[in-house]
Amino acid sequence: MDDYYDPHPRLALAEPVVLAGHVGTGTAQVARAMAGRSGLPFVEVDRMLEAQEGKRLSRILADEGFERLRRLARTALMRALRRRPCNLVVLGSPAIEAEELREALGSARLVYLRRPADVLLARIQEQHAARPGSLFGFPLAVPENEQELRDFQAPVEAILQGADVVFEAGDHHPSKLAVELLASLDRIVGVERL
Repeated sequence: MDDYYDPHPRLALAEPVVLAGHVGTGTAQVARAMAGRSGLPFVEVDRMLEAQEGKRLSRILADEGFERLRRLARTALMRALRRRPCNLVVLGSPAIEAEELREALGSARLVYLRRPADVLLARIQEQHAARPGSLFGFPLAVPENEQELRDFQAPVEAILQGADVVFEAGDHHPSKLAVELLASLDRIVGVERL
């Protein structure tokens, strides 16, 4: 692991790779670890949107409403997918809805990082206990059991299930997942070694 922080790209993607998962999956941490190990560029749609607007997603939601946040998130996603060289694109925002994910499928490889409901529920409840009143920065209702969690996930689950790759993340650490994903990138998308 001597080259972990080497900023020089060692891989180039033929198409963008979109990492998606339900709230609490840890897609951003996985993408950061992948980028650190490979030099691949990555962009978090949520952070891109916050930088563009100069405020947190929760503030945009409170000030301008969900529909405005949804439009901004969609625009940020499409901009991230057009960047060159191709990026790892992280979807995390509850504002990205099913139609945006369908659109992303047309211009990128979608990788669904799937964690079991019990693991996600524990992560969500732990984060909420640490920062009451929000769920990963959003004022969302916190599911109290696995059925409530599945109901919350239902609107995008069918789209995620149709991803190019469904990657079983279990309860593994993001660094371990990054190593496993990097090892399988050739099967997911065309990769050029630099």
